[in-house]
Amino acid sequence: MDVLKKQMEGMEANILKHQETLSKLLSDVVKDLGAWRKKIEEEISSLKEGQTTMEARIIGVEEKLSRESIKDTLLQEVREEFVEQKQRLIRMGNIILMGVPESKEGLNVAAQLTVMGRNMRHLFHQWLAMLSL
Repeated sequence: MDVLKKQMEGMEANILKHQETLSKLLSDVVKDLGAWRKKIEEEISSLKEGQTTMEARIIGVEEKLSRESIKDTLLQEVREEFVEQKQRLIRMGNIILMGVPESKEGLNVAAQLTVMGRNMRHLFHQWLAMLSL
């Protein structure tokens, strides 16, 4: 019995020793898992900040593109208005020189005078050619 008792005591000592070792290992594993979790949370936080920054930059680019397209549209309208006003000024000068009022009827008369002027020029050149013979 004494032998059995000694074996039991030896087994209890081994079990206690293994329990302490397992407890230390488990504590180390829990610490490592906690550190990994903290590191992963920091990485996720960093990724979220990066995503927020990228979203802000994308919104900024979209707003800039929108403003630029509005500017281009407005500039195109100004360019078209400029060309139209320029043509109107040229037309007004021609109409004033011909003494034709700027109205629908006056513009029709100006168009007819232009056609007549081309025809007169052609006839004038033919007449000069005949005189030089």
